[in-house]
Amino acid sequence: MKGHPKRIRIPFETSPWEGSPGDPRGSPSPLRHAHRFVDCRFVPWYVLAMPRRTEPEPHCVKVGARLRELRVERGLSLSALADITGLSKGHLSSFERGLVALNAISLVTLARGLEMSPLYLLTFPHEDERAYVAELLRKLPDDDVLKIRLELTKEAAAGK
Repeated sequence: MKGHPKRIRIPFETSPWEGSPGDPRGSPSPLRHAHRFVDCRFVPWYVLAMPRRTEPEPHCVKVGARLRELRVERGLSLSALADITGLSKGHLSSFERGLVALNAISLVTLARGLEMSPLYLLTFPHEDERAYVAELLRKLPDDDVLKIRLELTKEAAAGK
């Protein structure tokens, strides 16, 4: 579709422009189908924006607390992390408070900004022994991690 504007599917039963003077179809009539592909250039920002929760979701709060913990450990402010990642300070704050769920792209972006693997953003050391070991490994120098990995590989092979 080279040369065509990006099109998205809008799941509304009525037009998102109904009653607005910018209706690209020329009339505020309801859509005939539950979904309609629409040219993004004519979609108002509030239709494309992902809705934020008013109440934090428990798992999102847990991930947000982990993000805050790692950010503070690195000595970064929200502004500094926002500058590094290109995400807005408000969006980062919403992540940390559990009002917005991390998607895969944001997870990788934040991990790169914190200079670590995305695994560590989703690891909760106080909940699981393996996660606790991963947290300890994260804090070790790379040379030590390599030695431990080689030892564990030998042990795992011998245990088979």
